[in-house]
Amino acid sequence: MSLTRRVAGRYAMVKRRASGRRGGERVLRRRFRELSGHELDLENARTLTEKLFRRMIVIDRSGDESLTPLVDKLAVRHWVAEKIGAEHAVPVLWTGTSPSDIPFDELPLPSVLKANHNSGAVAVISEGVDRDL
Repeated sequence: MSLTRRVAGRYAMVKRRASGRRGGERVLRRRFRELSGHELDLENARTLTEKLFRRMIVIDRSGDESLTPLVDKLAVRHWVAEKIGAEHAVPVLWTGTSPSDIPFDELPLPSVLKANHNSGAVAVISEGVDRDL
């Protein structure tokens, strides 16, 4: 590898680290390969999955943060309210940072607990909560 390519690669890495992005495209390409069994061709994306991964990579390359509020369960509520009205958002019964502060006795049953930082993991509360666990 030439010195020019090594310097360019090092510069790109430092730039990504400075902007808070570390190997996003590399990770996305690896995930795509694991899912599909072949490399992602950004120029000839045909399937929905290929197009979604292409879009994620383009967003990662540009540093565009305009979609960030749409993946935050609480922040997206403001976006929904502005666009189509707050009545279209699922009611939030409680928000906080400490699970020990959740008012289990005041929640209607059944209720669903979702962490803002996670995707797909939920806890359904359909009866009293054993707080000794």
